[in-house]
Amino acid sequence: MSNSSPLVRITQLMQLQELGIKSSQITFPRVTLSSATSLCVRHDDPQNPAKSRATIINPYNPDSSSSWPINDADSVLVNPSRPLLVLRAGSVTQIYDVEQKNLYRQYDFWQRITFWIWLDSDTLAVITSGDVYHWNIKELEPQWMFSPCSEMWSTEIVGYHQDHNKQWLAISGLRLSQSGHVTGQSQLYSMEGRLGQVIEAQAVALPQYTFSLNKHPSSVFVAAVRGSQKKSGQLHVIELGPHKPGNASLITSRGNLPFQTGSQDFPSAIQYMPKLGLLFILSKYGFLFLSDLGSAQLIYTVQITTNIIFATISDTKTEGIVGVCKNGKVLSLSVCKHTLYQFLQRHTVSPCIVHRLLPILGYTKYKVTSV
Repeated sequence: MSNSSPLVRITQLMQLQELGIKSSQITFPRVTLSSATSLCVRHDDPQNPAKSRATIINPYNPDSSSSWPINDADSVLVNPSRPLLVLRAGSVTQIYDVEQKNLYRQYDFWQRITFWIWLDSDTLAVITSGDVYHWNIKELEPQWMFSPCSEMWSTEIVGYHQDHNKQWLAISGLRLSQSGHVTGQSQLYSMEGRLGQVIEAQAVALPQYTFSLNKHPSSVFVAAVRGSQKKSGQLHVIELGPHKPGNASLITSRGNLPFQTGSQDFPSAIQYMPKLGLLFILSKYGFLFLSDLGSAQLIYTVQITTNIIFATISDTKTEGIVGVCKNGKVLSLSVCKHTLYQFLQRHTVSPCIVHRLLPILGYTKYKVTSV
């Protein structure tokens, strides 16, 4: 797009290496994002490399970082909005209040923990080698949720999601195929039906969205996949039940995600922008696909970095996302609304998408200048 600002605004917020963190330790799961303002790194102590520390950073204000010794922890996670630091060693999880400097909670899951994530400020999701738990940290013990299908245990678990109504759960994992490609398996699980379904997908999400013909919002299962022998990837959008009175029939949509021929790239993360009703689908090697959630149709593609992005989180402040690159850069990505309006004028985009976006962007009509 010549003579105009980029549709996707890219801002470097900070560089982790400038805080003394080694490049070899800027990896998943050493670096985690619990919110756009809560980044945690488990790294060697610069003064004593034999010891480990956890550093909590607000990427928008990196000079205010705080650090604590965590000598025997395998992994560390900071609460998205409270001064709580979670440490795990083997099967044991400990929650510390860093302001009060005391142990707030402790629990032994008796199984190796393979993945964990904060679902909100009160709920920690923990995936062990056999089960999924939700731990409301106001309670002494976690609640068992379900046991994932056997297909999931041959993967490295990289994502877990819960829908707004807490009726649907989704777990995703990656594995290396015999041909050397990274493939994905994801399981969608219904709490009401106590049933799970496994599909091929490297990245998934469970946003809430009101489709154009509906009166009420629906939970939506979004899955992005690129098969090992496929040039293009696919984006699947599935409206989940139960059906709500006043809404149209449940719908499914599918769109394309074009990847470069011969590349080993694949979709690595999906983040939803609720005010725009758009999806950011990020690939491992730095490509961003901007797609419409309602129709799954691709609007725009751009390579935002040549480096690997391995951690992302939505950012309500910018209506975009924050992401961490393997080279230590922490980036803020957001849509430039005026440039999006110009893009809709100059490119062939579905009229339904255009008419939905215009009032959100602050316009009532537009004129096509080129096709």
